[in-house]
Amino acid sequence: MKPESGHCLCGRTRYKFDPEAARDPRFCHCEACRRAISAPVAALFSLPDSAWRWAGDPPQRYDAPDGSVHSFCRTCGSPLAIARRPGETAFHIASLDDPEHLAPERHAFFDEKPGWLRLSDGLPGQSAD
Repeated sequence: MKPESGHCLCGRTRYKFDPEAARDPRFCHCEACRRAISAPVAALFSLPDSAWRWAGDPPQRYDAPDGSVHSFCRTCGSPLAIARRPGETAFHIASLDDPEHLAPERHAFFDEKPGWLRLSDGLPGQSAD
C-alpha cells in the first residue's frame, strides 16, 4: 500500500494526496534543499498540484529569492514541501505517515553534494535537474 498522507513533527500541519500521482522519488543534493532543511541531502517526491491538499493547520510559506516556495509548519518548523515548477510541488519523503513505500530512485544535483558525503547506494546520479 502506498502512502497517502504526511505531517510535520507536531502533527498540526498535514497533507493528503492521491498515491497514484506520486512521482520521481529522489535524493536532492542542491544547495537550496540542503539549506532549507539543514542536512546534506533531501529526499523528495513530486505531485501535480491537482493531486494533493493541505489538511489541519495551514503551513507557513517562504518565498525564496530563487522563485521557489517553501512550506513548513507554523508551530514546529518542520519543512514539508517545495514548489519550484508551475503546477507541481515536491514533498519531503520523511514527512510521510508511511515513508517505507516511496524510496528514492535517483540522485538529483549530485555535483552539488558536500565532498565529504560518501554514498554507495547504486542509484543513478545526475549533475543537473
